[in-house]
Amino acid sequence: MSREWQPIETAPKNRIIDLLFRGDERIVDCIWYCGEWWSCEQRDPVVCVSYGPSQPTHWMDLPEPPK
Repeated sequence: MSREWQPIETAPKNRIIDLLFRGDERIVDCIWYCGEWWSCEQRDPVVCVSYGPSQPTHWMDLPEPPK
C-alpha cells in the first residue's frame, strides 16, 4: 500500500482507489472506467461522477484501520 501521494499514472486501474487528489480537492472512492476516473462515494452507479477533462493528478491508499 502506498501511504504517500503518487502520480496518477501509477494508480492501479483494477480496483477502487480510496483517495485521489485534483487541484485542491480530495476525492474518495474512485474507479477507472472507460478511460476516465469516476467517483462513486455511495458505491451506487446512479450517483457516480466522471471527472472528464479535469482528471485527478495524484492518488494514495488509506492506512489500515486501527485494531
